Amino acid sequence: MDLTTAWPPFGLRLRHDDLELRPVTDDDALHIASWIPDLLPADQRYFLPNLYRAMQADTAEEMARLELQWIWRQRATMSPDDWGLTLSVVVDGEPVGIQGLEAAAFRVRRTVNSGSFLVPSRRGSGIGTRARGLMLSLAFEHFGAAAAESGYMDGNDASRVVSERLGYLPNGVMFHEFEGQRRREQRVLLEADRWRSVRPTWLDEASVDGVDALRRQLDIA
Repeated sequence: MDLTTAWPPFGLRLRHDDLELRPVTDDDALHIASWIPDLLPADQRYFLPNLYRAMQADTAEEMARLELQWIWRQRATMSPDDWGLTLSVVVDGEPVGIQGLEAAAFRVRRTVNSGSFLVPSRRGSGIGTRARGLMLSLAFEHFGAAAAESGYMDGNDASRVVSERLGYLPNGVMFHEFEGQRRREQRVLLEADRWRSVRPTWLDEASVDGVDALRRQLDIA
């Protein structure tokens, strides 16, 4: 038995042209830790709450440990009802970002949530739109999701544009506390019926490998 047989997420691959999404490996997590100090200015780090704890680390080694712990925790708690996939965004073999996909009570709610980031040098080139498009294709067309939720903090225009391009509609606001300050998040929603009408045609050229074993692990019929 190999590792992919024992842990099907490791075999998942989503591809389009020079872009590949694959589950984060431990080595990828070390790359992520090295990016953390440059991802966002200090006053905008509430945009990435899942990485904020690692951003507060005093040393590169501590950042790497915290990021590894977060990835390992996600793997250890994966179940058919509650699961998360953190996917490396890889361009021409080089990891350049993260596309996350998660769900709570999925067998009943059939709803996914997502978040992502790219290293600064790769922003503005359409990679983020393609990465989220591949993720949505996985969620709707292979996992049978009924809805995809997402959100962006006030001022995060790049995330807003990606959501608009892929057909999300406004879905209210949420308020967060960050270092004693009130921050507003714009929530967006994309339902399966609308996805079928707005689905980008370039996804016809995309490929997905390793999804059947993952569907069995998540008990998706």
